[in-house]
Amino acid sequence: MDVAVVGGSLGGLTAACLLADAGHSVTVFERSPAELEERGAGIGFLPATYRYLVERGVALDTIAVTTNHIRYLCRDGSIGHDDEHRYLFSSWNTVYRRLLGCFDRSSYRLAHELCAIDLSPLVASLAVGATMANLSTKSRRLFDALGHTDPPLYVIFFVLAGADLELSLLPSLGVLGAAYVLCRAAGKLGGAWLGARRGGFPVASQRLFGFSLLAQAGLAVGLVLVTRQRFPDIASTVTTVVLGAVVVFEIAGPLSARFALDRSGESGSETAAPPRAVP
Repeated sequence: MDVAVVGGSLGGLTAACLLADAGHSVTVFERSPAELEERGAGIGFLPATYRYLVERGVALDTIAVTTNHIRYLCRDGSIGHDDEHRYLFSSWNTVYRRLLGCFDRSSYRLAHELCAIDLSPLVASLAVGATMANLSTKSRRLFDALGHTDPPLYVIFFVLAGADLELSLLPSLGVLGAAYVLCRAAGKLGGAWLGARRGGFPVASQRLFGFSLLAQAGLAVGLVLVTRQRFPDIASTVTTVVLGAVVVFEIAGPLSARFALDRSGESGSETAAPPRAVP
């Protein structure tokens, strides 16, 4: 895999060395026109910093000094705290030179500055959401907090997309729109059935999963907005077809999802207690 690391200081160099050792083709881009020079008198040398160098056979006593106490001074010069505490210190330049010596100098590009990242906001947002949901234990609290701001954002989202919907094109796009609706429905039903079958779900449920996935709105509308920016020549056609299909699926989707839940026996309608009259 080709990997670009932006920033060639200690953190960037460490990441680049680890990735290169793992077999990737790594290029470091550093905006400085010359190799970096010493900054400050010294740095605390933590395990996360020196672990890579130790694994490469560098002896700690050759690049760091040890202290046995940690001491805090008050403003008047008196000792506020003094305790035994082993701590390593090194110089920034020593660590930088060692790391640079472990990396291919020809792949360390000086005078290269990152000015912009041309990423789709839609894809980037999806990636952030997927990362938070799968890696963070506090993601549910974040999503609950963001949920209170959803309604006005959805309104803006749909208004911007619907502003370019040309109703006059709907009759002329009947065949294309019908093909889009049918192909999407077939893909949802077939893909869900295949995934459920491979996953070992009950046979009775395998045929029903796709019906619960037919609803379409947010991502499709987001793709319409991206298409309008990236491909203005076909934006009118794509917008009309996709938004027309969104209307169809937003009507049929909830009904088909309820059908799937009822047929699978998971809607709870059979076991739910009857409502009580309130006096």
